Amino acid sequence: MTVHDHRQLGWLLAEICTTYGFCAANRDPRHFDKYVSLGADAFVSEVFEVEGMDPQSHRQLYTQLRELVAQRFARSAPTPSP
Repeated sequence: MTVHDHRQLGWLLAEICTTYGFCAANRDPRHFDKYVSLGADAFVSEVFEVEGMDPQSHRQLYTQLRELVAQRFARSAPTPSP
């Protein structure tokens, strides 16, 4: 996922909202632009921060959300030129 692909970022945040109930992040999707380039760990940690939750206290949920985000980031990554 590129930082400038706001549509894909919006879809990801909507999926996080509907799947995990973390909907506060959906209020300001552009806030997460910089976290896309920092990777799945930083992105998910910020989702937890925006929700007012400590990821250390919810390790299983963090891991599940991180797997989803990593999959979505990998799926939308540009294919390198040969």
